[in-house]
Amino acid sequence: MSERERKEKAESECRLGAKFEKSGKIDEAIEAYLRAVAEYPAHKKANYRLAELYEEKGELIKSSHHMDMAMHGGPANIPKYPKKAPVKKAVEPVPDKRKIPTIEPKITYSRKIDPQNEERLNTREDKKVRGLLPLTGDNFFGGFESLKEIQRKAVPLILQGRNVLAISSTASGKTEAVFAPLAERLIQEGWLGLSIIYISPTRALISDIRQRLETVLSPLGIRVAQRDGDIKDFDESNPQEVLVTTPESLDSMICWKKHQLNSVKVVVIDEVHMLDGSYRGDQLQILLRRLRREVGIKFNVCAMSATIGKPERTAARFMPSPNIVESKGGRGIEYHITPTLEDSLIWARQNNCSKILVFCNSPKDAETIASNTLKYYFPADSVRVHHGKLEKEMRKETEAFLREAKTAVCACTSTLEVGVDIGDVDLVILYSIPKSVASLAQRIGRSNRRGSYISVAAVGKGGLADYYRNVLDTILFGKFEPADETFDPSVIIQQILSCLASGSRGFGFFSDIFKDICSTEDLKSIVTHLMDKKYILEENGMLSEGPAAKGLGPKIYSNIAGYEQNLVIEASTGMPIGHVELPVDNIFILSGQAWSVKKKEENKIIVEKVDRRADVAKFSTYEQNGAFHNMLPDQLKSRKLITEVK
Repeated sequence: MSERERKEKAESECRLGAKFEKSGKIDEAIEAYLRAVAEYPAHKKANYRLAELYEEKGELIKSSHHMDMAMHGGPANIPKYPKKAPVKKAVEPVPDKRKIPTIEPKITYSRKIDPQNEERLNTREDKKVRGLLPLTGDNFFGGFESLKEIQRKAVPLILQGRNVLAISSTASGKTEAVFAPLAERLIQEGWLGLSIIYISPTRALISDIRQRLETVLSPLGIRVAQRDGDIKDFDESNPQEVLVTTPESLDSMICWKKHQLNSVKVVVIDEVHMLDGSYRGDQLQILLRRLRREVGIKFNVCAMSATIGKPERTAARFMPSPNIVESKGGRGIEYHITPTLEDSLIWARQNNCSKILVFCNSPKDAETIASNTLKYYFPADSVRVHHGKLEKEMRKETEAFLREAKTAVCACTSTLEVGVDIGDVDLVILYSIPKSVASLAQRIGRSNRRGSYISVAAVGKGGLADYYRNVLDTILFGKFEPADETFDPSVIIQQILSCLASGSRGFGFFSDIFKDICSTEDLKSIVTHLMDKKYILEENGMLSEGPAAKGLGPKIYSNIAGYEQNLVIEASTGMPIGHVELPVDNIFILSGQAWSVKKKEENKIIVEKVDRRADVAKFSTYEQNGAFHNMLPDQLKSRKLITEVK
């Protein structure tokens, strides 16, 4: 956006603020003026009105800040000499905004929960495990005095070439537990070409995961590539050793790049609990079978997960002969729930927190609070922003600043949830409610990684405060519900079309890859239905791609559905509350109230209110149907297939 466009947008917001003022809606006016300043910090009228309004409200720190901006054309031009706050009437002297405010923060609720099973030092075992990693141990663990329990358990098994499911809490060292021994094997055994495929549960996390892996693998001479809908930098002529990708992109590679997969030795699945029980997890199950059947390779599977129920069932769906290793250790949590962001920031200053992440859900929110609220309580040169709309160079600069600066406060989005190395963080502030329990776990896990306690401040009132209290009380020690042992039949449609896109197949091929998932009778009904609709053709006992399927193009590799609005209904009254989009957690916020899902019906979610006594120690996610659901025969649209996990 050009400077002229930003000025025009700021002017529009300023006019809106003036209208709100005339009608007596002061809070709405302040919000409009703040949006104007966020668009164009040098907007004199908006800053002047903010100074006046904040003075009338008695918020003198903010009043002084905006008067400075009005007089000097924006924060960058404010003189460095100390100034007194401009006043229109007799008021108390305005304190310097860089000093800890004397006002006490409002704390709705605070709690400190000790680790359930605190990590214990085991020097002898640490020495033994480090000795197994002569080439890679220092790169992965050189900066740590001791290893984590999950690392002691997983490293020897992975070095032996076992299939492993590593289960532990957030920020407990699972990635290092898996990749240190894999990197050791890659070097010592001389793996060539593409050797490790890393499956990310979401596209949003891929870039961060890739950067995190590159940081530790590049010094070892191991290259990392990325392949998703946005970036495809995999070098086919000289393949990188590690590829970070999604199930959908792997699907496309199996169809058209089989020769690039011949050298794969290991498939790593990150946060498998986020995939298991969903149509994307079902798709990945079949892709692993196709790697063995179509590409003809033998490979190990290493998966990582938060604490889940029935882990042996989850493991069996993604790997043969699984070895499950679980760490009961973890960190405690100290959290504070405040009604406003200002209260959280005052608490942070009073408790000498010098490195803070403030998580927002949108770049606009991050920019707004960074340019206004954060600079009331911290020096302007210590405030940064980090979100996906910034250029890569700007994000890198912010990350370097967070690593090196003594005082740093960053308003950020999900781009800093995982993967990026920013050093130790004293406090995580949840300004916006995370979109899922998994996202909340990732965000709070950024706090105090080297300490025994996660430190969190959550901003919320009423039902939102109750939601935070319930989730934060249980998230470290609760379990994700075990996935239903069913299989989304829309995946069968998608996988049949994906397979046929690269060549003809016999019916026996599909009977094999869907063994123990789909009965012969159901599979025949699906194939017949697709033939009737011209999606597939049959000739001499061989099935091939039909004209209707060719019209789908690259859509056949993804079963991700569009957004689906679901009506939320309160169970006790039958009253509709509003709409939400799937996927949604089993506890969520709507209309300022926390709700717990009782059951999911067709386009409806039946809920009950969550009070402070609610048991939410188990977390689950409610998904929608896959994109190919409507192409199923009518008799299969209303049911899931029961898998027979061996």
